[in-house]
Amino acid sequence: AALRALALHRAGVSAVDVREVDRGVMITLAAADPGSAAVAALAAAVRASVPDLVTLSVSRRQPDAPQVIGAAPVVVVGAVAERHTPDPDAPYHYAGPGAFTQAHPGQLVALHRAVEAALLDQLGSLAHRRVLELYGGTGALGLRLARAGAEVTLVESFPTAAELAAQAAREQG
Repeated sequence: AALRALALHRAGVSAVDVREVDRGVMITLAAADPGSAAVAALAAAVRASVPDLVTLSVSRRQPDAPQVIGAAPVVVVGAVAERHTPDPDAPYHYAGPGAFTQAHPGQLVALHRAVEAALLDQLGSLAHRRVLELYGGTGALGLRLARAGAEVTLVESFPTAAELAAQAAREQG
């Protein structure tokens, strides 16, 4: 609601990415000129009006680009990664500006539970099963399957996301 009240388009912002994380929200503003005075003023307004903001970043994006986020986001305030635990029964993963995540945490949980259940139904166990996860993002599904015993190889082209997946995997063994 706070973002809707701001005149994003007047600052040249053509897309916004908002993601929920354990401690609050991460927001990325995408604009053709993310270094402009108008975007800087807008960033200050976002910081002042979003009380649960944990990270604010900006990204260069042409207004007609098909992607929501253009170039790799630059963090203006906050952490470059935040812990995200949408399912208390699954390992956490890290969210970072520009890294893919399902838009709705409840749907993410339902999807991951369904994939794990289908694999268990077909295989009986994931112990020592090799799993190749393509477009693995920050590893939310791969970490879940690894916890169930699978030997997961995660493939991800966005380096930041792959690094966050590796960090979460190391931390959780």
